[in-house]
Amino acid sequence: MWIWMTILWTYLSVSTVEAQDLLSSKVDPRLLLNGYEPSSEDLKKVEETLRRYAKGSKYVIIGEVIHVNRLSSGSQLDREAYIEVISWMRGEGDINTRIVMPYNAPYIDTDWSTVPGILVKGYPVVVFLDDKFRVVEGNGLFYTDGEYLWRNKRSELFLHPHYDREWQSQMQNPYDDYVIVPLSDVSKMLEKQRPAKWLR
Repeated sequence: MWIWMTILWTYLSVSTVEAQDLLSSKVDPRLLLNGYEPSSEDLKKVEETLRRYAKGSKYVIIGEVIHVNRLSSGSQLDREAYIEVISWMRGEGDINTRIVMPYNAPYIDTDWSTVPGILVKGYPVVVFLDDKFRVVEGNGLFYTDGEYLWRNKRSELFLHPHYDREWQSQMQNPYDDYVIVPLSDVSKMLEKQRPAKWLR
């Protein structure tokens, strides 16, 4: 047992170091966002989306994706992942938590809230989970950078702020490509919106 725990800890430590090296960014997110504002339509949609996620989640975690699998049962697009938890924004549990991301619905071009979630090993995430540790709506997942949550707006182009934002021209509005949410807004919504009764 002790040997197994030592091997697991070594694996987690190595993968975390590699991920941090791979995903390190030289650009402060505040500099990227300086001078730009989300549209009023996006602000309204973000609030609605966060409210739905908060209502549908029994657990909300901040952590790092350490392993991803395709599920053999259910839809071939369903995934499972193991998250090394940094903190629990709602609920509590183990430091290593298994989650399931179900494929719920197709992407609609005119609605960025339908962009399917993507689980990538090594990425730091905030995930909204129901009572069975399934990702809420199949896409209640954001990538973290600084004090912001990020998610791409288009399904055909997967963006991650640690990588792709450094390739953007200085004149490009980041809100065109990303849904960007201050982490403090999530905390406020979780305080304001309780889980649905069946989740309590």
